[in-house]
Amino acid sequence: MDDALRYVWNMIVKPVLQRLQLLRDETCHPSSLTRIWWISGGVLSLMPLHAVGHHEPGSMENTISHVVSSYATTLKSLEFLRKKEQTSLVDQKHEVLVISMPTTPGTFYPLDVGKEVDAIKTFAEPWAHVTALERPRKSEVIEALQRCTIAHFACHGMADPVDPLKSNLLLGRDELEKLSIEDFDKMAFEKASIIYLSACSTAELKVRNLADESLHLASSLQLAGFQHVIATAWGAKDRAAVEVAKSFYAALQKATVTDVVNVAEALHMAVVSLRNTGENWKDISLWGPFVHLGT
Repeated sequence: MDDALRYVWNMIVKPVLQRLQLLRDETCHPSSLTRIWWISGGVLSLMPLHAVGHHEPGSMENTISHVVSSYATTLKSLEFLRKKEQTSLVDQKHEVLVISMPTTPGTFYPLDVGKEVDAIKTFAEPWAHVTALERPRKSEVIEALQRCTIAHFACHGMADPVDPLKSNLLLGRDELEKLSIEDFDKMAFEKASIIYLSACSTAELKVRNLADESLHLASSLQLAGFQHVIATAWGAKDRAAVEVAKSFYAALQKATVTDVVNVAEALHMAVVSLRNTGENWKDISLWGPFVHLGT
């Protein structure tokens, strides 16, 4: 994996950033970094372009040192989303909805999400009203989504290998209930601006014959109406999920979400903070899965 990440940096990403004159000589604060949208196809869509490179302490030979990365499915979809009216979170009454599934009906492994929920409450409650639903029914979630500005799902997610619209988030108490992309398409999100999917592989491409469209659960939710989607390219470790969520919501508070860029910056800062802690730089599987999709 490390060799592949270095190869993609050396042969693809670095030449692109060099051509665009985006390579930096020294470490910069994310607010001074240029935002870039990655739109890839085929096999390249399976690579975490935001995380490729060499990550030894002090190294600048990596994507994360030079740009704030976001993803889009196609140029057409990005153009469509940019034409939509942007909902500012400034001067709004913030409503954060947290959905957690420590256990899921069926054979799914349990998730240690308690610390993640506590972290969100700690860092979001100073500037938002937080509603936390543990092991909710699908109907409860659909109702609550109509009122929130930010929705955070700490649960399992599944991408349908045949029909991306049937990809879903797994909910329920006694019986398994699936909140699918089709369900999201039927809703009108008047307030919701950000959906944070701290779930299993919500941005992982599973439909190989649709690789050039990069269709997965996260990008489908973006097209369903959310301006910003935070997702995971592969299953996030519990410790990483807690630290990234904590830093993300703390950064949102400091930035006051004054423009759309700050959401991507908030995630970027959270991921950099996790990567730079101790020897975490050695383990891309820890800090690398978190991605931003948005305008």
